[in-house]
Amino acid sequence: MRYFKSNGKKQCILTAAFRVDVIELLNQYALPDFFTVIEGLENYHAASKVERGKALFNDNNVKPETCIMFGNTIHDFEVAEAMGIDCKLKAYGHQSKAR
Repeated sequence: MRYFKSNGKKQCILTAAFRVDVIELLNQYALPDFFTVIEGLENYHAASKVERGKALFNDNNVKPETCIMFGNTIHDFEVAEAMGIDCKLKAYGHQSKAR
């Protein structure tokens, strides 16, 4: 994260978690300054992660071909594919490496 920030890259969070919970976690680990946008749920009416991601691009004048998504689920890969961006997955958290 330091590398990307020091090289002028925008870092955004797109999550299906509640935004306030994500901000709280970032604060616990002193990480909020790395992210220019934190896009998470604001209520219990779940919106499409793809739609929210595309809105994030539009609202921040970001071109999909300049992005990479880091995730830990197959759904993250599917979202990245639907948004037209590269994706790198890490096997921890919600899904195993075998899956």
